[in-house]
Amino acid sequence: MSTKEMMLEKMCEALGRDNNLLLDEDLGNFVNVVVNIFCYMDVAEEEIARAMSKYPDRAEQINKIFIALQPSEVLMNKSQHVYRAHVRELCERAGQGKSLSPGTDAEIISALAEIGLLAPLNRSTVGMIFRLFRRLFPDYSFGDDFETIVPPSYFEEYAGQLDEMEADARARLTNELRVVF
Repeated sequence: MSTKEMMLEKMCEALGRDNNLLLDEDLGNFVNVVVNIFCYMDVAEEEIARAMSKYPDRAEQINKIFIALQPSEVLMNKSQHVYRAHVRELCERAGQGKSLSPGTDAEIISALAEIGLLAPLNRSTVGMIFRLFRRLFPDYSFGDDFETIVPPSYFEEYAGQLDEMEADARARLTNELRVVF
């Protein structure tokens, strides 16, 4: 049973309801929001602890970024895997003494996925998504079809263009409120 399922079960028990909250849509939505918030908090705490052990000399600074890890609008309702990648990148930046403000790889992918639902994406944008995805989830295998969609030479041939597109997307997704207090 996942953490989310366990939390949902405990909230249902506390409310004196069975697990079928879908019968009461408003309550079900509320419970899902609350459960997601606690799941995001767990992820943030885990990644902060990981970063503090990786960068012990910056542990005090890293410990202060919790509020900066709240999901941006583009990350709302995304999977915990995407949120974890976002938080991990921000914790890495804090550990390296870098700014937390620029958009993260997870935010860029999420924004492009939403855009892709509205209009077809061009080849370079799809290439950027694959490059970011591979960076975020290095253990994921696309299978044999991947090289048909985006041949390995593509990333080398268009590296400069992909770097520019990524920098532009990162700048557009900058969150000046994401700072360490």
